[in-house]
Parts: sequence; structure tokens; C-alpha cells
Amino acid sequence: MDFNYEPYKINFNEALAEKWTSLKEQAQGKKIIGLNTGCGKRWLTRLWPEGSWIQLIKDLQKAGHYPVVLGGPDEDALNTKYSQETGCFYPGTHSLPEFISLSSNCDLIVSQVSMMMHIAIALQKPLILMNNIFNRHEFDLYNRGEIVEPSSGCDCYYGNTCSREKRCMHDLSVDSVFNAITKHL
Repeated sequence: MDFNYEPYKINFNEALAEKWTSLKEQAQGKKIIGLNTGCGKRWLTRLWPEGSWIQLIKDLQKAGHYPVVLGGPDEDALNTKYSQETGCFYPGTHSLPEFISLSSNCDLIVSQVSMMMHIAIALQKPLILMNNIFNRHEFDLYNRGEIVEPSSGCDCYYGNTCSREKRCMHDLSVDSVFNAITKHL
């Protein structure tokens, strides 16, 4: 079979998406950057350090953007912390249909995980995908984004634990993620 960039199909609830158009009013004309901060419990080696997320949020705010932290129940406490420390918007946790609808109101999405990657691709959103443990050639962002990776490479392919004393995700710089965001807005 030939791959011809057929569009993804997704169960998209437009009524729920309308509910989140208020996000655009809150952003007051700023670009809304959805930051999917977690990985659930399956891919812990993909987690970017808390300090990096906080610095990215502050850099985005300083650049005049409107960062929104996104995630599920596993990320709730951390996203609450990010919101409290930076003043960024955190809408809480929601059902998958509402999460998709909320994400549809973002101008660009940053994620470490493939579920959000698929949502962003289906919504035709620019995506900055953080990758470390998978072969980057397994992903196709439909020419709407960029894969960013740690400068040191990864030794724990497909693993949920890391053999290094300091996980490679510590070597993925805030600047490289920020620059990728700026390039794709």
C-alpha cells in the first residue's frame, strides 16, 4: 500500500470545541501553545524535567505567547504546580473527547507522547514532538512540526527505566524546544 498522507480521522465533537473557544478570548490575541507535560506511567523515560517545563513556560510568556498545560489525571498535580509557579493556564483534566476539543483550540502543541501526537496530527495542528526512546523514523508529523531530541542520544530504547545516572531528557534543551516552537508558529 502506498502512503499518500491520507488525513487522520478522529472523533471530534464540535460542540465541545465551541465550549473552549473562550480560551482564545483569555489569550487576548496571543498564540496558544498547548503543552502536554506528561507521559502517563508507561513511558517514564520520556518525561522532560520539571525545571525545563517551567523555564519553557516562562520563555513562552516572555515572548508574548499563551501557554496552556495539558494532561490527564496522572499529570494533574504537576500541571497544578506549573500553573501556580508560572501563572499559565491549566484547565484541569477532562474526558478524552473534551481533551481533544480543548486541544483543537491551540495554535501549536508540544508533547512527549504519541497519543497527543496523534491528536495533534488529526487536528492538523503544528506539533513539536519530544523524542528519545523511539526511532524518529517511526513518526510522520505530516509536514506540520518537528521532532526534537536530546543532544546526548538515548540508551534505553523502548524502555521505562533508564540505565544512565541522569536521564537523556535532561539533555534536551529548553532553547531547542523554544526555537522549534518559534519556527513552526
